Amino acid sequence: MADLKKSPPLTQVVTDSDTEFRNILMQSPSIFLILKEFPDMIIAFANEPLYRSWGRTPDILGQPLLDVLPELKDQAFPALLKEVFASGKTCFGNEEKATISKDGQMQDIYYNYVYQPNFNSQGLVTGVTVMATDVTEQVVSRRDMEKKEKELTQLANTLPALLWVANSRGEILYHNNQIENFWLTDNNYDKWTWQDFCHPDDMQPSLNAWNKAISNPGSHEVEQRLRMKDGTYRWHLTKAAPYQDENGIITKWIGTTTDIHNHKLLEEKLKQNERRYRSLAKATTSIIWTTDPEGRFIAEQISWSDYTGQSWNEYKDWGWIDMLHPDDRERVKDTWM
Repeated sequence: MADLKKSPPLTQVVTDSDTEFRNILMQSPSIFLILKEFPDMIIAFANEPLYRSWGRTPDILGQPLLDVLPELKDQAFPALLKEVFASGKTCFGNEEKATISKDGQMQDIYYNYVYQPNFNSQGLVTGVTVMATDVTEQVVSRRDMEKKEKELTQLANTLPALLWVANSRGEILYHNNQIENFWLTDNNYDKWTWQDFCHPDDMQPSLNAWNKAISNPGSHEVEQRLRMKDGTYRWHLTKAAPYQDENGIITKWIGTTTDIHNHKLLEEKLKQNERRYRSLAKATTSIIWTTDPEGRFIAEQISWSDYTGQSWNEYKDWGWIDMLHPDDRERVKDTWM
């Protein structure tokens, strides 16, 4: 049997246990606060993380909570603490804001907390223990990121082009609101691929360009006709660049799809006009030529070359003047000067 004479007194055991428990709370990285003597809410215990969070020192012990932080009077926390004391029910809070005076100015501090009622041996509530974590840095950082993300989203949505991000397999991860201008079955804007609205005649060339970009990592560029919401097809230029991780592995593609339809129509019209001009030049017996305002040939002149036999390198700029009679060269040149 154990030698009871050598066992410490029960009061010492309790005292030692209480001291050990308080030391644990003092060394805890979390905030611990014990309030007693309600409704005054006297601060009976506080640890170092609380002092840092509030910008206070241990001299707050024994003082009423609202004497230490009078700015809390019209905030939600005092009423919640009194409710926990009165009801004996635990209260939880997540990222709750407390505006307190710290370092000479009012600051918003965010906490995750638990308000736990303390009971005596008769089951009566004698106080409230506050266990909390100051999450201000995380909340502020997250909200800053959310703000920046919102700003970037708004910026992306002002672009006239379709902006998109795809994974390494080409599956769309993000797009701006320009997708709403394209033809999609059931208006499913959350899940789509470019094949959904690509012109059948451009499908294979577009696929070939994409496969080439994947097999030989580099920029991707292709012109394609895409079906719009009204059912018409318009020419677009799609360009994309790979995004690589620290190991050089492509994890994403960032791209734009820009409407170039009017440019393509103008380009085709200019080609048609050029073909008509060349046909006219070949059909006429006259020499058709064009120069800049100073009289220099700045583009090839087919009829001039056919008539004189000069090559482009020979008649460009003022080279054509060599084909005139020597007696006429200065006079003709003077008319341009």
